[in-house]
Amino acid sequence: MDEVIEKLACWKEELEKVVDFPSVEEKALHIGLLNRIDTAIGQLRLCESFEIFRTARVCEVPLVADSSDQPEIRLVNDHESDEPRNWQELQVDGKPLIRLIGGELIIRR
Repeated sequence: MDEVIEKLACWKEELEKVVDFPSVEEKALHIGLLNRIDTAIGQLRLCESFEIFRTARVCEVPLVADSSDQPEIRLVNDHESDEPRNWQELQVDGKPLIRLIGGELIIRR
């Protein structure tokens, strides 16, 4: 992945050397391309840091229909029990690990 990121960074450096444009529209397109390259580099670094590869499964937490307030979805350890009273919310340092709402993503590596 480092090789791809390096190629994108080099391409961006070359593009940044361009300072003269035939029109404002061309300059805007050029700046947009630079921004997309920055975004791509950031996304690749994020995926690399968390070892998220193209085989990862990504799913979106569904939105609750007919509700402007989305309920929180909690991650729990069910302790192999179907009884909610036996479940324990996952925590780090005594605080909930994460609470999701509709529209957020879950990634399985």
